Amino acid sequence: MKKKEKNMNSLPVVAVIGRPNVGKSALFNRLIGQRKALTCDYAGFSRDRNYATCSWGEKEFSIIDTGGWEINSKEKIWELVRYQLELAINEADLILFMVDGKEGLNPKDKDLFNFVRKCEKKCLLVVNKIDSEKEEINAYQFYPLSSELITISSIHGLNINTLLDKVCSLLPFFSSISLEKSEELKIAIVGKPNVGKSSLVNALLGEDRVIVHSTPGTTRDSIDSVFNNEGDTFRLIDTAGIRRRKKTKEVYEKLSVINARKNIQRANICLLVLESFTFSDQDIKIANMIEEGKCACVVIVNKSDLIKKRGEEKKIILQEIKEKLYFMDYAPVLFTSAKNKAGIKKMLRTIKKVLIQYNRNTSKKEVEKLILSAYLNNLPGLTNGKRTKIYRAQQVKTAPPLFCIWIKGYLPNVAYKRYLRNKIRQKFGFIGSPLNLVFRRTK
Repeated sequence: MKKKEKNMNSLPVVAVIGRPNVGKSALFNRLIGQRKALTCDYAGFSRDRNYATCSWGEKEFSIIDTGGWEINSKEKIWELVRYQLELAINEADLILFMVDGKEGLNPKDKDLFNFVRKCEKKCLLVVNKIDSEKEEINAYQFYPLSSELITISSIHGLNINTLLDKVCSLLPFFSSISLEKSEELKIAIVGKPNVGKSSLVNALLGEDRVIVHSTPGTTRDSIDSVFNNEGDTFRLIDTAGIRRRKKTKEVYEKLSVINARKNIQRANICLLVLESFTFSDQDIKIANMIEEGKCACVVIVNKSDLIKKRGEEKKIILQEIKEKLYFMDYAPVLFTSAKNKAGIKKMLRTIKKVLIQYNRNTSKKEVEKLILSAYLNNLPGLTNGKRTKIYRAQQVKTAPPLFCIWIKGYLPNVAYKRYLRNKIRQKFGFIGSPLNLVFRRTK
């Protein structure tokens, strides 16, 4: 395995390694102080590398949660998990090798520990699930692996401070570090299972960052990846495929879908990924989630390499999207192929353009002039013999754009609100952004 050269201006890296279900994700969440990684009793739930930053005193380091690896399994999915594990080990300055103190020493622990030791990295043995002083005796059976170990309980937080002190003493903190934290723009990639979301992430990053497999539901956690493009810092969030409720039977599947919904809420922009020929009602439901989340959106038709008669079939697909996603007609539609990396550059340019529009702030004078002109050219209909009057308007918020319109009389109907939105779009653009209108009555 090729060793990665360390950048002197980067944070030191700690990788959490171990068999499935020994508590790696629980420790990861405990160290970063938030529930970023999903935890479940289902063995092998985590698969991809999950990154976060941990602070202890005046020191900071990156921490990687990894998937539990079944070392003797020959299934393709476990080979992919092993590859992700090797990438994490290669990147790490320190490895926290976790074992289950309640279960005791397992032969698979020995095999995996020997594999890690051959990588010639600093390694600290962490015995988890030691929930009381009486259970400390369980740790002695792990001394054949290493004479230096720390007992903890990631669930109850026991000995976590001791662990952090030890970690910081073993890490190479560089005195020359000068990190400028620029504002990150969050991009959530959402869609049904197996539409190519993870492949799209890897194509954007130019590396095998997340596991890609033909089995639907391969991605379970929402995986964050930070990358830079032309001076902008993006946080790419690969989410689990959102299934229909009837199909989410297992607990871990429900947790994955809930987490995907939460990530729509925290994103600046969502990429709604569709397959070329399988547009369904579930796609419409996911689009509604994005619309309710009030974030910007770009519709990505992936696997465009499967389209044979490109001109004719693209027109048919675009027409179907236009009809079924009529409530999201502001979202640009792009055709990509993650497999061939086709359309990736155009997608990045479009994302940047949409985010600029999403954060656009228009002048009060221009907005008021536009809305009053639209009002005079097309007066709203009568309600109970009275006509609504519009007095003034202005943009009061960005990301998403929010416009306040002061009126006298009844609230305008849906058709008239749509008319005003269209006028705003014709004048100012706001491509890819939902437009919110609020009406206030004035004397």
